[in-house]
Amino acid sequence: MTPRHAKLVSFVFDSARRPAALALAGYCGVAVVFFFPLLRRITTHILADDVFIRPGQSDAYNFLWTYWWIQRAVSIGESVLHCRWVLPPTGANLVFHTHVLLPTLLTWPLGRLLGSVGGYNLMVLLMVVLGAWSYALFLRRTLDVSWRAAFVVGACFGFSPYFVFKTHAHLNLIGACFWASALGVLVNTYRTQRFNRPRALLFAVFLWASFWTSFVEFFMLVVVSVAVVLVFELRNLRGGEGRIAARVRFFVPALVGAVSLAVLLAAPDVAAVRLPVADPLAFQDLRWFPRLSVFAPLGTSTVYEHWGTFIPISFMVLAGIGLARWIRGKEHALLPIAILVVVTLILTFDPSQGASTVLRRLPLGGGFRVFARFFPFFLFFLLMFAALGLDALLRRWTFRGRHGVIALLLLAAAVELYPYRMQPSPVKQLPMGPEQRARLERGRFVLVLPHEMHLNVHDTYQIALDLPCVHLSYLARERDPVQAYRMTHFPMVYGAAPVTSVAALYEELRALNIGYILIEDKRDRSGLPFRGEAVAEWDREVLLRLE
Repeated sequence: MTPRHAKLVSFVFDSARRPAALALAGYCGVAVVFFFPLLRRITTHILADDVFIRPGQSDAYNFLWTYWWIQRAVSIGESVLHCRWVLPPTGANLVFHTHVLLPTLLTWPLGRLLGSVGGYNLMVLLMVVLGAWSYALFLRRTLDVSWRAAFVVGACFGFSPYFVFKTHAHLNLIGACFWASALGVLVNTYRTQRFNRPRALLFAVFLWASFWTSFVEFFMLVVVSVAVVLVFELRNLRGGEGRIAARVRFFVPALVGAVSLAVLLAAPDVAAVRLPVADPLAFQDLRWFPRLSVFAPLGTSTVYEHWGTFIPISFMVLAGIGLARWIRGKEHALLPIAILVVVTLILTFDPSQGASTVLRRLPLGGGFRVFARFFPFFLFFLLMFAALGLDALLRRWTFRGRHGVIALLLLAAAVELYPYRMQPSPVKQLPMGPEQRARLERGRFVLVLPHEMHLNVHDTYQIALDLPCVHLSYLARERDPVQAYRMTHFPMVYGAAPVTSVAALYEELRALNIGYILIEDKRDRSGLPFRGEAVAEWDREVLLRLE
């Protein structure tokens, strides 16, 4: 080991940083256990909620496509927010698309090393691991609980059913590594009253990292951050002018970062994302087993992946102990946290649709429709009291008793929260030799003809071919005139009208620069009006070069 490497190891594992490094390693171990079926097929399969819906319909395939496109666009010097490789002749505006831009760029080296599928999977696992770790660091530094308590509660936050299920469907909702860090810095700063420049920069970085990861989580983070500021400021009304000035300076870097909002100038009309409010979360939805749990087939499972059954009982008890400690010790500093638990609970359950009515009137609020997604923010504040309760037990009990409590909690979590029904789903694989790829005209579009119905899994054909493609999934929030233009001028290609004339169909294909047809099932070939050379064939698929 070189002196430089020895110095780096010493820096990471010195007495002050060793527990944090061990906690990170521990969460990596939890991820290996939770996601072992995926790790075995990390370059050929992804997490998708196909176990609950028709195979191939999961939104996860579109997130994989977005991961590929962002890295592809950067490599060829094109905008990641407008894709001309799909939906010719207009392309697709991706500003309001559910991309996770920043994590995708940060894991670019993994994508180059393992391919798009392998890099995507490692990005997903890293986001979950770092979400748990950031919350554990927050608990340790804000509440001064033991590392054991912080680690256990951090694991139950980061690997909660909500986040584990979202890894199968909605990657834009697992960015706790950024929003929990921003919220943690803000809460810690108000509790310690240390409004210094490093903290201000950290808050701004994590806040806008959330923006470049998920519009949805950023919107929720801003709402909850405003609630944090209001609640704490109500307690600080007696503060002097100097303290007020310090707090104002604290938010200046965050205001400077608002230049990120300039990207919205290129966005389609906000009406494109304005949707009705979804059915609200009900309290009875929290008493059922998570759908991924081994217990789910034994009883009713909720449509919301929010909590479990045994774990919430355990942590409600621990939170009760933490609340009792707060009340008995008259720790008034925790009063804002208790208020924030109530505030985020109201946002999560949206009683009488009061919260949704107010928030949907905010800029871009009309596109926010599932208020149950505030649940992890509610969990963020509630588990602070659970951490205090667990820490109180661990400090009071004997060594054997302490480790017995931890063992029981981990056993309950492993049994109930382990994603037993998690089977990774395959992506489309089209292995091609160098000679076959060299024969392809890189500027021509491919039209994919599915064997069955319109499936999101067809997104992955473009990744396999690395060619412009008439994309078949719902990947952009389009303006109605743009969609109407395509449907009017190219009705046969986009499925708006039946093929009444082969000559007219070929005219549309030539106008869109479509040079290839990918037929998903060779058995369909005889009934299709396409003539051309088969440049590549696989198990079921055939790629034709049009005459």
